[in-house]
Amino acid sequence: MTEKTYTAVYLDGPLEGQTEERAFIDGKHDERFPTLGAVGGLESTFWYAAGATEELDGHLSVQYSFDAADSDPTVGTGDIGDDH
Repeated sequence: MTEKTYTAVYLDGPLEGQTEERAFIDGKHDERFPTLGAVGGLESTFWYAAGATEELDGHLSVQYSFDAADSDPTVGTGDIGDDH
């Protein structure tokens, strides 16, 4: 049976240390994708980019690094209502 998922390993950023199973798209892992999270109670978009890959017993793991330049800020801006 052909694998339909791979493991994403988050190296840094808001998801640092977490992993998740992601579906292959057209037989390939994502080179780059956004995730959603909350910062100061506001929905924020965080971008991650693929790095090193490893295959173990036919299952692919891909390391992802946080792309801070293209992501929403991960700390409050100091505006009224911000927690920071």
